Amino acid sequence: MAILSANRYALMKTPSVIIRKASNYLLNPNHGDASSITIAGLYRYPFDSRLIK
Repeated sequence: MAILSANRYALMKTPSVIIRKASNYLLNPNHGDASSITIAGLYRYPFDSRLIK
C-alpha cells in the first residue's frame, strides 16, 4: 500500500462502512511512533449477524 510505504502517518482513522458513526483505525507498524500507540478505550457495538453467512 502506498500509504504504508510513504510512512507519513502512524495511525489513520477511516469511517466504518458497516456501523454508522463508527470508525476503524489503521496502524502502520513501520512508522517510528507505532510502538508508542496504545488503546485508550473500547466500546461494544451490537453484533450484526448479517455479517456472517
